[in-house]
Amino acid sequence: MVRGERGGGRAVRGVLFVCRANRARSPLAAALAAARFAGRARFASAGTDAVPDAPLSPYTEAVLAERGLAPLAPHTRRAAHVDPSTLHLVVLLHADPDAVRLPPRLAALPRRAWPIPDPLPPGSDDQRRELLLARVRAAADALEARLPELDESLAP
Repeated sequence: MVRGERGGGRAVRGVLFVCRANRARSPLAAALAAARFAGRARFASAGTDAVPDAPLSPYTEAVLAERGLAPLAPHTRRAAHVDPSTLHLVVLLHADPDAVRLPPRLAALPRRAWPIPDPLPPGSDDQRRELLLARVRAAADALEARLPELDESLAP
């Protein structure tokens, strides 16, 4: 039996996207996946080093809006605060997934690694708006290109 919530008589699968700060990559991935796989799974995002309840990057919100989407959650969440009972897969978005230390309750879950560089690394807030938007757009494009890899995992 797949871990997850029940809905309509079948298990609803849960996928958690994890990046460092939960301000760009993981919220992008969760929103893009929710749009692509509507009704097939529940998607969430978190960060290994996220400051809980901080606002998402305005560049993340802008890039999602360009695609007709909105973030699934308005604030950041730390991976340590995620309930693993609703999940069946963790997708690591860190540039170096082998260096990621997941909280023990998430570490036991199956995982995939999609090494996508952080478009908003620490100290990048002082860079030009168009440069940061371009970097977040590139991350969104890279994530969107990887989403078909989830098709098999989300099969009924």
